[in-house]
Amino acid sequence: MRGPLRATEPLGIFLKIHVKEILINSHVIASFQFAESMQIIKKIKRAEQEMSTTEGNSPAKAMERYVRLDHEFTQAGGWAANAEAAQIAHSLGFG
Repeated sequence: MRGPLRATEPLGIFLKIHVKEILINSHVIASFQFAESMQIIKKIKRAEQEMSTTEGNSPAKAMERYVRLDHEFTQAGGWAANAEAAQIAHSLGFG
């Protein structure tokens, strides 16, 4: 961040610069979280496919894995992320 607002700097310029920096920093953090979330989603889908098989213990183990992954994803805010992003975009006048 650039630091405190100086009396010679118009408020509009200050806000544009700082909001842009905040959005960039948030984007970097969100990108890491998104990549992590996508990995969990892939594992969830794999578990769903394995639950549909009828061979041996595979469906039961897949169900246990699915429940664990779903809980992990929910705790990380994965299911709420899209709704939250849409709400933020709307609040900023983008949607």
